[in-house]
Amino acid sequence: MLRLLLCALVSTLLLTLASLAQTPNFDYPCLLVNGDGYLVADNICSVPCLQDWDGDGDADLMVGVMYDGYVYYYENVSPGSVPQFGPRRLVMAEGDTLSVSYA
Repeated sequence: MLRLLLCALVSTLLLTLASLAQTPNFDYPCLLVNGDGYLVADNICSVPCLQDWDGDGDADLMVGVMYDGYVYYYENVSPGSVPQFGPRRLVMAEGDTLSVSYA
């Protein structure tokens, strides 16, 4: 009996917490561009990551591309709050081009 009561209490608690959770907001996708065109053109399996990669206080873009296995870096060259990305550069690690595998 105690076990049944404990299960009911835990279930009620979990349902209450689930009802308070914020629903995710998946806005429409946007295509990122720079002066050379689309940043991830022809790569449907790309994984972008915005982060301050160079330590200058703005969000730069790193993109892993499954199609060719490379990781590309786009520096945010904008002095303002709206990002503007520079030309694509391959990411290097220990003197070699960084590549990843999906296998």
